Amino acid sequence: MSSCERSGSIRGAAIRVLAVISLLLPLRAYAQTASSDQWKFTVGLYLWLPTVNADLKYGLPPGQPANPDVEIGPNSYLSHLNVAVPLVAEARKGDFSIFTDFVYASLTNEASRIRDVNIGPDRFPIPAALNLNTETKIEGIEWTLVGGYTVAKSPGGNLDVIAGFRYFEPKATTDWNLTADFTLPDGMHTFGKTGSISARQNLFDGIVGVRGRIRAGEKWFFPYYADIGGGTSKLTWQAYGGVGYALGSFDLALLYRHLSYEGKDDKLVQKFNMGGGALAFLYHF
Repeated sequence: MSSCERSGSIRGAAIRVLAVISLLLPLRAYAQTASSDQWKFTVGLYLWLPTVNADLKYGLPPGQPANPDVEIGPNSYLSHLNVAVPLVAEARKGDFSIFTDFVYASLTNEASRIRDVNIGPDRFPIPAALNLNTETKIEGIEWTLVGGYTVAKSPGGNLDVIAGFRYFEPKATTDWNLTADFTLPDGMHTFGKTGSISARQNLFDGIVGVRGRIRAGEKWFFPYYADIGGGTSKLTWQAYGGVGYALGSFDLALLYRHLSYEGKDDKLVQKFNMGGGALAFLYHF
């Protein structure tokens, strides 16, 4: 699939998420008769179990004649079980809110392969049979900060529009082990069968989206979130949704969460998708 096609498919998926959420919300705007001057706060902790699918473009490894492009995944969920721990917080006053989400993730031993190596503009595919045992570790932080305004609410739920930014700083390390050295077609250069390379990138993107919850009685609710944007990356989007249960000042929620990036130019992150189930614990005060 070409870069343009990937961009279109990801953008189309994000737009469909936003459209479905809008259709599922049987809410109407209302005139608020009383405003609250009290700030309300929520803090929470997630346990997120994501899998990773990514394309990485490295610089020149030490002692090698060519730059490797690495493909990660798709990985088996159970054989590559990763844990990420997002921390979330919200401050709300009337219809206005501030929401932040901070994630540290360390994704180890991701099954990978060197897809091709590059010398200048020339790209040379590595046969799949040569990829004996290549693994990639990705670690980094992701921080989202948005402001929101409630545009619709009723006893059945609320809809907030949001705008802000997301910062993502991944560091990737790939250790490759091929069955043999790979001799490039010019016969003058050989890519060694073993080696290691690391790289880091900072991604800063503006985002817009929606968030809120749909209530189903006094205790049950369906939280949702979706955003889309760009900046340092060509395109990024994030979405999650699921089911929750209120226990007084505490909420428990079971969610599915997905984070996606499409990179620009020859930077490290060309494609990055991280998604999986999450269990959230939220406290309101």
